[in-house]
Amino acid sequence: MSVVKILSQIAVLAALSFLFPLFAAGSVKEPTLREALAIGTRIRNECPKELLFETAKKSETEAQTAGLRVIRGKHLHLITDLPDSEEIERLPQIFDAAVPLWAEYFRVPAKTVDDWTMVGVLIGDSKRFASTAILRRVPNLRHGFSVGHWLWIREQKSDYYRRHLLLHEGVHGFVNNFFGSCGPSWYMEGLAELLGTHHWDDKTQQLTLPYFPENREAVPYWGRIRIVNDLRVENQTRSVESVLTMSFDEADDTPSYAWSWALAAFLNGHPLYGDSLRDAVVNVSLPHKEFTDRFRVKIESVSSGRIRADWSDYLEHLDYGYDFQKTAIDDMDRGASLKKSGKELRIQADRGWQNGGILVEKGKAYSFLAQGRYHVGREERKILASEPNGVTIRYYRGRPLGILLGAVLSDKEKEWTAFPIGESTTWTSPVTGTIFFRVNDSPSELADNEGEVVIQIGPGR
Repeated sequence: MSVVKILSQIAVLAALSFLFPLFAAGSVKEPTLREALAIGTRIRNECPKELLFETAKKSETEAQTAGLRVIRGKHLHLITDLPDSEEIERLPQIFDAAVPLWAEYFRVPAKTVDDWTMVGVLIGDSKRFASTAILRRVPNLRHGFSVGHWLWIREQKSDYYRRHLLLHEGVHGFVNNFFGSCGPSWYMEGLAELLGTHHWDDKTQQLTLPYFPENREAVPYWGRIRIVNDLRVENQTRSVESVLTMSFDEADDTPSYAWSWALAAFLNGHPLYGDSLRDAVVNVSLPHKEFTDRFRVKIESVSSGRIRADWSDYLEHLDYGYDFQKTAIDDMDRGASLKKSGKELRIQADRGWQNGGILVEKGKAYSFLAQGRYHVGREERKILASEPNGVTIRYYRGRPLGILLGAVLSDKEKEWTAFPIGESTTWTSPVTGTIFFRVNDSPSELADNEGEVVIQIGPGR
């Protein structure tokens, strides 16, 4: 049976699930986790036999007859033509380690996933599979694919990215198996990217996911952060809304995967949005537009309209090791007009943007006088101290490390306009909005900062 026909049958079965009373026309009730898992079980029980593990497992005999190897783990039986190596042999072990972590993320009871198993196919040379039907079930395989209890991946350029692709396709299999569908593209691929991006510790044999990469070397050939940053520099930044509605280009969908990861990592890491992303899985059997509409409403309700500002700040500073706890903006409340007597503020050196509580008006001038001495990290084992003008031995985003920055968040557009302050400056606001402050440093290096800046703010002359 062709993959297209299989998928069409799954779509029909998923559509039938909408008759379930929870999803009756006009209903807004969200299913509980137990109810969502019951929907997944019903769809799975009606699944074509070609997709079931028992059928897929029969291909192992065919594979061995063709000279292919089968490496068995608890949750993955891996068929491959690649030669024996430590990295290849441990792939089922890593997959086995991922399953309880996926279950924990989606809050699926451990006993529910205990007997779940997939058959994976890792392909080095397609010709080695020519005498079998194993690849005929998935025509035009570019990188990876998953359906039912099957997944297929092609060999990759790094050990890390091979594991990443295996876990990515495994997430699809997990969600589809237990919840009956994977949802719209942005969610399906975003979750697979989020829960496939990982860290494997050879010494402790421990797997960590979801994992926000600490540096480029930790994720060879992964490249999501570089792609998003390059597109941002080229003024091809996507809004949250455009990611939620984007389509994947079969000719070159790499940017779409990067954006889907960026959004999922943002939602998962930010203190306001993580639960909404995790809980959304109960709705994956809904039509895609309804799923996304419900998610959009949920995000707007928890963010009180601030998600656009949170997202743009995240993209502006996106880098390896991004510290969500340190960079998350605690308060985005609209400020009050500055009194003639001015105002004194204290800004912490180890945080991202901090609300000054002041509403600045378009065309009006404001004066700033700052003082303080604080730490902005280490340089060759020595504490790197800074004052509001920053230190010129290191730069971040084109400005001295540690320099005091201001930014106004416009009332209407919810867009940021940043500017340098240093020890003193007079500045005329280009828009009306609330002003924020921070010291200039990478989001990955805020944790070792210490100290504060004292700022006197008054009307400009």
